[in-house]
Amino acid sequence: MTNLPDIQLSDGVLKIKLPAFMGDDRTRESYITRLRDGLNQTGYQAVILDLQQNSGGDIYPMLAGLATLLPDDDLFQFIYKDGSKETFNLAQIIAQKGLSKIVANPKKLAIKKRAVPIAILIDGQTASSGELTALAFKNLPNVKVFGQATAGYTSGNIPYPLYDGALLQLTTSRIQDRSGKIYENTPIEPDQVSYHPLEDAQNWLKEMRRE
Repeated sequence: MTNLPDIQLSDGVLKIKLPAFMGDDRTRESYITRLRDGLNQTGYQAVILDLQQNSGGDIYPMLAGLATLLPDDDLFQFIYKDGSKETFNLAQIIAQKGLSKIVANPKKLAIKKRAVPIAILIDGQTASSGELTALAFKNLPNVKVFGQATAGYTSGNIPYPLYDGALLQLTTSRIQDRSGKIYENTPIEPDQVSYHPLEDAQNWLKEMRRE
């Protein structure tokens, strides 16, 4: 059973614990709606996005649910063996899965963007789609990543079902982030290595809010 995101608002900071996602369409809608409604509330001036222990799964509900915080430009690119590239952006994510009515504000059918400081928490158990979710935010001017290097499952994979019911995952591409750095099963490094990432993130957000 997939856990839904846990969202808490305290002292003007919205803390989001983002779990891995594996589920059906109904669970996907619940996951996205929880994020959308949490981010559409008022009263916060900063966000902590906790990706620690997020082992991955389906990246679409993660990024679609966080659409309020993400830019509309390219999030990252897939680079294939022949050198060709495929861009991964927010509009494609929402359109491909038919998620526009879930992601958008149900009253206005529009995504209400929020430009606030965002602290991302990662650790050695942040893996696969959890890592790519962190990568979608990394190097944005209002974002800082805290914690430990991730698991290093940063690649593009295609699942192939086998005759016995097993699923074979084949790596088909490398990942390039918005800064041009290429990942090929390379861990994502935090901007600030920390053994107390939540505390350090809170201190950074306090400084950002004073500026």
